[in-house]
Amino acid sequence: MNCYFTKANLFKYLSGTILLVLFSSIQLFAQDIIVKGTLVDEEKAPLIGAYVMVKGTSIGTVTDFTGKFELKVPGKESVLEISSIGYMTQLLNVGDRTQFDIVMLYDTEALEEVVVIGYGEQSKREVTGSIAQVKSEDLDKLATSDIGTALQGQMAGVSVRAASGAPGSNSTITIRGVSSFQEGGSEPLYVVDGVTYTSNPNISPQEIESLEVLKDGASAAIYGSRASAGVILITTKRGKSGQMKVNYDGYYGVQKITSGVNLAGTNDHLYINRLSNMFKESGKFNPLDQNKRGLYYNTDWMDQLQNDMAPMQNHSLRISGGSDNLTYNITGTLFDQEGVLIGSDYTRQTVRANTTYKKGKLQFQVNMGLNNSNANKEPWGLQYDAIKQSPFLQGIDPGDTDVVVPGANPENMGRFVGKLNQVNQEDIYGYNGNARINYEVFRGFKLNANIGGSISHTNQKLFEPSYSVFDEKGEYLLNASNPIAQLRYTDFKYQRTIQEYTATYNRKFGKHKVGFVGGITFETSKGNRHFIQARDFPSNDTQSIGAANEIIAADERYSENKNIGMLARVQYAYDNRYLFSASVRRDGSSRFHEDNRWGVFPSVSAGWNISEEKFWQPIKPVVSNLKIRYGYGETGSDKAGQGLNNLMADLPYQSIVTPQVDYVLGREGSDALKFGSIAPTFVDRSIRWETNISQNIGLDAEFLEGRITFSADVYKNDKRDMLLAVQIPPSTGATSNNNYDRVWQNVGNLSNEGLEIALGYNDHFGDVKFSVNGTFTKNVNKVISLAPTVESISGGEPIIGRNSEPTTFLKPGYTAGSFFLIPTEGTIKTAEELAAYQKLVPSAQLGDLKYVDVNGDGEIGQDDRVYQGSGTPDWEAGLSLNVAYKGFDLGVQLFGSYGAKVYNGSRAYSYLTKRNGELVNAWSPFNPTSEIPMPRDEIEHFNTRTFSDYFLEDGSYLRIQNIALGYTLPKSVLHRLKMSNLRFYVSAQNPFTFTNYKGFDPEVGSQSIFFRGVDRGNYPISAVYRGGLSLEF
Repeated sequence: MNCYFTKANLFKYLSGTILLVLFSSIQLFAQDIIVKGTLVDEEKAPLIGAYVMVKGTSIGTVTDFTGKFELKVPGKESVLEISSIGYMTQLLNVGDRTQFDIVMLYDTEALEEVVVIGYGEQSKREVTGSIAQVKSEDLDKLATSDIGTALQGQMAGVSVRAASGAPGSNSTITIRGVSSFQEGGSEPLYVVDGVTYTSNPNISPQEIESLEVLKDGASAAIYGSRASAGVILITTKRGKSGQMKVNYDGYYGVQKITSGVNLAGTNDHLYINRLSNMFKESGKFNPLDQNKRGLYYNTDWMDQLQNDMAPMQNHSLRISGGSDNLTYNITGTLFDQEGVLIGSDYTRQTVRANTTYKKGKLQFQVNMGLNNSNANKEPWGLQYDAIKQSPFLQGIDPGDTDVVVPGANPENMGRFVGKLNQVNQEDIYGYNGNARINYEVFRGFKLNANIGGSISHTNQKLFEPSYSVFDEKGEYLLNASNPIAQLRYTDFKYQRTIQEYTATYNRKFGKHKVGFVGGITFETSKGNRHFIQARDFPSNDTQSIGAANEIIAADERYSENKNIGMLARVQYAYDNRYLFSASVRRDGSSRFHEDNRWGVFPSVSAGWNISEEKFWQPIKPVVSNLKIRYGYGETGSDKAGQGLNNLMADLPYQSIVTPQVDYVLGREGSDALKFGSIAPTFVDRSIRWETNISQNIGLDAEFLEGRITFSADVYKNDKRDMLLAVQIPPSTGATSNNNYDRVWQNVGNLSNEGLEIALGYNDHFGDVKFSVNGTFTKNVNKVISLAPTVESISGGEPIIGRNSEPTTFLKPGYTAGSFFLIPTEGTIKTAEELAAYQKLVPSAQLGDLKYVDVNGDGEIGQDDRVYQGSGTPDWEAGLSLNVAYKGFDLGVQLFGSYGAKVYNGSRAYSYLTKRNGELVNAWSPFNPTSEIPMPRDEIEHFNTRTFSDYFLEDGSYLRIQNIALGYTLPKSVLHRLKMSNLRFYVSAQNPFTFTNYKGFDPEVGSQSIFFRGVDRGNYPISAVYRGGLSLEF
């Protein structure tokens, strides 16, 4: 695989085949002199696809797969011009020679790695900010539709956590820690070929050529008001001049569930029920009294939901090529994934076409992307409904809408039947594209324009069917049934436009290299939502608004916001030793009142390439490159209004008016109910930008001529004026409908401090090539302050479908989203312990959880909560190992996370419903040393309250992310097959996870700071086993 090679070999193998076909159509003229030869590099390896031209003519050829060439030349006076990307061009006089054996020397400047930065490119050795890069070959290693999943563990400082394993779901990406209190506020800015996105652009990994992450303020400040959470720059694949190339990559695989919830079977469940009856004097209940055939069944309701070994496949086709003036690339992908929970699946089709035209001083580029995705989503809280069902009931067919349920609580089964037949579909149609034009007015000075945007259209359908539940006697149970079906359609349209006009100047004067960019940008975002809801259909098969007997709701909402920015950046390098960069951006946002609309975001950074100094030369063979750098930058965020889904979303400082509200008019006795309008919201007009102040010190080093690479960064980010929608008390008269009881305010400050390390080693021993790359990230997050009137803010309720106590808090001095819970000390085991504890909780019994009276006030209450960690890990690390021998390649990727806590909501709910298998070993007179509390019938019993630390678990884990084995056919075989490349591979993704966590998966992410580490029955993450092939013509 390409990633195993040295820089020189990387250029040789990536460009060789392209160059080979570039001159395949050149006509050779019949001449008297024929020259032959062989080209090799400095390592004596054949050089494939090098140009061999007769200087000053169009006569030429390229070297074949063995580095050989043959060419007819006009005469002895001819001069051969030999060139290849990454090598120094050579000129050789023909004279009387007919045989040429040539060693091509590396061009160190051509081999210099280039990274994409904001509004330009830069040599990696000249970078003064903190920038990480991933190439396409690294993104393609995992079977996923999500770029975040493909990035996990590959970049220090970039944390990727899966919020769900559902088909088509996107992971949560944070750069250098949580940067916002808002839901979705910590999501970075995405820039795809110059087009900005404030959320995941839903682009296929197969479309990407390279991905750069601007991690610190010095590199991200050029994007100003949108870069507070970092910037991800995505460059899609482009064509190269030469003969048309066709690439195909495809795989097929299956998904296997590797974990689950420990639920009791029928016998264990009956024993747990017996334990719950143990200390009752009356009201004892035996479920078999109403389920005479209960012992015949042992239904695993979680298994009823699951679709183990669900298939998935992906196919990608790429066509590229072009001439010297015009190049093109077209990439099409098809991704199809069936979910491991019934009723869920995802398909996506994408097409991206990129064209570049160059003529003289003019360059014109057009990029277009189309995507279409279709998802069927699992019903909300479905796993909790499965946990609730009793195992002694007969299983059901998921398609049944008429069921017989014996015994008590038939409504539990009724809701479950309804969810199994629910239709929850989402179709997304999207377009994104832009046109970029550059004109070089004079040497080094260019005028640039970038005009583009994106359009997204989302259609959602939610159908809740009618169903009927009967008892054993055949009597219809109204309370457990749903006689009237409902249908809801929601239509979202979102349009974003961007215009950027810039001027750039880049020149080198002797040892001095200067660069400048300045310009202005305009961005607009428009969105509207329509929804209609109807009920009462002739049957569940007539899922159409036109078939409904009653329209019960309809709504339309519109939003718009605009941004304008002015930017400038200067860069200077002296003799490739001393580096300097400074930028400033002034942004205006319509989201804020005119008094607070504008913000200024400066940055400055510097670097010193110590290894370029003369005094370093004696040790340069050992330490071939050493650079230190420092950066300071300010970025901002105007993401007020996210997550509330109401009219305040784009004008959070502006009170709104809601029409069609009932209002009583007239005198008493003659009054009448009329429609009126009200202002339901409260606003704070003084809200302003969130600001992030970043400082970064970094060191980059290479040892043994690049075989060992090392990079380390230490950073500190201070977030000021954090925005959050704060709930106001009911006494204000605000209503909770549409979240109108929340007011956007700047509520506090936040800090992130951390260390990032990346270490790599690549080498070869004979035919064995190998590489080892590791990343380490440690981030310390802390809430510095909240608003003067706010002591703390709570959230993170772990149980879906019923009220439960909050588990996470924002509190000064602690990590954002920290767990504050009441500690417990095992169970009450003796009469003496019970007597003492009943002074705190008079209703306590033997076997109950024993809470700690932290504040010593003689009762257990909210003031006894103490800090018990957070969902943010102490550190994360990734490791990849790659070995290649001749045509075989083996790659292994590992990822580990240490120190995060996870609140196991599924476990808490299964204790509450007495379904957890652990309860078999609960405390009892027969098991008097157990620390597992006895099951109780009371819904709000202290044994199952979610303010308890009993269900908080260690979320540390080590995961083998991927094991891949491949074989590439030899060049000699490929030549006979008329192919450039053919590789077969098999892989296992997420086959093993080592953890003490008892839930489905310890990786629990969320866009909300309050739910990071709160497992609410999340969709399980599965192992994927697949086989595939890659070929190139």
